[in-house]
Amino acid sequence: TASIVWNIIYSWYPLLPYGFHKGHTTTGNGHGLMYANQPWSGNYTVNPPIYVVAHTTQFTENDGTWKYAPYNTGRNFLKSGATFVALCNKDLKDMSIIIESTEANQTETVTFVLHGFHPKDGVTTVALWKTTETDPFKLV
Repeated sequence: TASIVWNIIYSWYPLLPYGFHKGHTTTGNGHGLMYANQPWSGNYTVNPPIYVVAHTTQFTENDGTWKYAPYNTGRNFLKSGATFVALCNKDLKDMSIIIESTEANQTETVTFVLHGFHPKDGVTTVALWKTTETDPFKLV
């Protein structure tokens, strides 16, 4: 179990020490899903981790019936440096697998074996959605 506290929108002046790790950050800003150092201007920057959050929440329901699959079966690290997580609803008829590759250092072929999964109404179609920094939420 962990608690990771990030600002949704980091909006402090860069000269303030908030959000700095040992005096440095990787981008010169603090930590947040978005940056808005001059929010009154309407300018903002969307950071890549927001798309990981978006893909995780876009294809599940917030009704308490969706659960993460256990570690080593439904979430793990891949050899390339990417990670994946699988969520299923409680009757195992709907599933969402999210692969994030922000730290991946090579391409990789991945095969998922779905034990105990019972697709709704016998449907076995898989939809693949892809997001890049310049092209979010594209059906592949």
